Amino acid sequence: MVTGGAMPTFTYKATGLVNGDTFTAAPSMTTSASDTHTLGEYDIVISGGVLTNENNYQITYVNGKLIFTDKTPVNLTMTANPASLTGSGTVTLTIGGLPSGGTATVSCSDSRISVTGSGATWKATLPNETAAYTFTVHYAGDAQHLGGTASCTVSVTKGADSGSGNGGGNSGGSGSSGDSDSSDREDRSTSPTYDKETLSKDGVTLSGNGIHQNAPLTVTENRLHADGNCDKCREIRSWREQGSVVAIYDVSLSREFRGSVTLTFPVPSRYNGKTMTVVHCLHNKLEYYEAVAKNGKVTVTVESLSPLAILEGSLAKKNPETGGILPIDTPATAEIHTPAAQPEVVVPNQTPAGSGFKEMAPVAGEPAIDPPQTEDRAVSGVFAAAIAALLIALGGVWYWKKRHAE
Repeated sequence: MVTGGAMPTFTYKATGLVNGDTFTAAPSMTTSASDTHTLGEYDIVISGGVLTNENNYQITYVNGKLIFTDKTPVNLTMTANPASLTGSGTVTLTIGGLPSGGTATVSCSDSRISVTGSGATWKATLPNETAAYTFTVHYAGDAQHLGGTASCTVSVTKGADSGSGNGGGNSGGSGSSGDSDSSDREDRSTSPTYDKETLSKDGVTLSGNGIHQNAPLTVTENRLHADGNCDKCREIRSWREQGSVVAIYDVSLSREFRGSVTLTFPVPSRYNGKTMTVVHCLHNKLEYYEAVAKNGKVTVTVESLSPLAILEGSLAKKNPETGGILPIDTPATAEIHTPAAQPEVVVPNQTPAGSGFKEMAPVAGEPAIDPPQTEDRAVSGVFAAAIAALLIALGGVWYWKKRHAE
């Protein structure tokens, strides 16, 4: 308190009491200070008091401090306009009670949020995600004034996602029209700061060298483009039904980024050392990236943000000239096409029984003997032998008749 004022009335606060127990006689509080005209600090000693069921407690009294100063206390206030948002936007923070010429600092409960300004007016841009942000002003005091703090809270309700065009921004998840919302466009009246950043949320990490200073990361699991608005997301859904999809993440930044960003996704450790495919849906167009899982993570580098699906195994088509991954419209299904099995032709032994032909196996070092005659030739041989036998028989009959005629 300021010197010269009236001696204050001391109060106390009891903590840890249960079941309605309370002090039936208040503890006494005394100080060695006899007046308020001398600068300094004095103990406020607390003791005594009668507590119901005090045998059930271990009572500890903590002394207070009485401080006399010649500095004037400040009564800081802080207000936000607007006090609530639907979707992303900028809030203006106004500080009251700051001494003339006084310098304060303002911070946000979310370390990702940058608060800029000076004097009594400050601003902060909040992302499109449901959250409550507490802003606190700190005044350290000066030669004539004591320090002080004040705070206020701004509530944000997530609005409809919207895309921000090339180079990043919101990914345009379920229900997105793909057009930038006016509240989500970059403020061109000031030069934004792009820097090297690494952002993490829900196990997903995004890093890059050209990330907007006011671009928080938003990650939504198992969200694709709205069914009926994107044929390629419908394909991803069918792969998920088949059990090929390990995870799906819709990743976005509330502001654009420059260049490319590197994304790291968590995957079960059983995939370590295995090739995974990350499928990036760009509204009816798919990009495929192959990556080997390591330490329970899969990492890819992309130039824009939207829903990404992680699939087990390698499904990507590669450019035969560069070896890079081709952005393709038809999913590269891992299907192996093999020629139809040729029927086995079995040629039976066609040598007529009793023909005198004998099938012989080749002997090492000698040419193999050709197989027996075909059926047509074998039948012809038998027919010829029968004709010859008939002629011989006819010749014998003729010779017998001639001898008997003589």
